Amino acid sequence: MRTTIPRSGYLILALAVILAVLIAGCTLKPQGVGQTPAATTTPASAPATTAPPATTAPVVTTAATLPPVTQATTAAPTVNQTPAPAPTLSIAINATGFYPKKATVAAGTVVTWTNFDFTPHVVSSEPTQAAGPGMIFMSGALEQGGSYSFTFTTAGDYQSFLVDRPNLIGTITVS
Repeated sequence: MRTTIPRSGYLILALAVILAVLIAGCTLKPQGVGQTPAATTTPASAPATTAPPATTAPVVTTAATLPPVTQATTAAPTVNQTPAPAPTLSIAINATGFYPKKATVAAGTVVTWTNFDFTPHVVSSEPTQAAGPGMIFMSGALEQGGSYSFTFTTAGDYQSFLVDRPNLIGTITVS
């Protein structure tokens, strides 16, 4: 028996990609936009200039002949203004569980589970959906192509479960 991928899964994936591209495009700012040139003043002690004699040719000023515009700043320049992205780990969910089943990551790593199975799944740090004292994370129902991310900030061993199949266990060691 052959199983087909529902068209809604492809549609959701395509919409997610389009949304990501749009968000990325909106955050880019063309160079020079929003900058205003600093005002310049002539010191009081500078001699006044007079018009050139009538026998000289008029002076034409173009963008190429103007001095560069500088903008005064009060903050000290920084070497790297963009923080480094957090390390990531991708875990696939399929009919047989997690891949990889075991992984070791550094504290601060963002782990993303993506469902590649036809059946919706819930990823949780507990084998049931009951939120108990040991509950650290729990996704909503992940349809095919759906993802859930969690940032591990504390060292330790963590288990991840598929709530509908609690015998399928993954282990993440945070160092």
